[in-house]
Amino acid sequence: VLALNYAIDHPDKVKALVLIAAQYKMPQKLLKVQNMLFHLMPNSAFSKMGFKKADVISLCGTMAELDFSDSLHKVSCPVLLICGENDTANKKTSKELCQYLNNACFHELAETGHEANIEAPEELAIVLQRFYDNIR
Repeated sequence: VLALNYAIDHPDKVKALVLIAAQYKMPQKLLKVQNMLFHLMPNSAFSKMGFKKADVISLCGTMAELDFSDSLHKVSCPVLLICGENDTANKKTSKELCQYLNNACFHELAETGHEANIEAPEELAIVLQRFYDNIR
């Protein structure tokens, strides 16, 4: 989300963009459910991630309001959107985002869920290298 926001705000400074399990308009209902679950989780679950519980809850609340729909036309660089075949929370939106961007392509990682870097690191590396090799 931050990288997409930067590419919208500074298109002249971004040569290429890779977005994995990308959202351009946050799924508000999903984030609200997630935030409710965060409230129930112990503080220790967050400290293992290096965050304070209140900060994660605040961030998720803020993210629920993000919507880049009206600004996507500003992204001018090549964009690679990657999503796992089994990432039901993000695949549809990642494919939609690909349609809204002028210079984008979508790659689906087979038999992969939301954590592409953990579930399919070799395939992800190959896809990334192929994309970067074609950037001029």
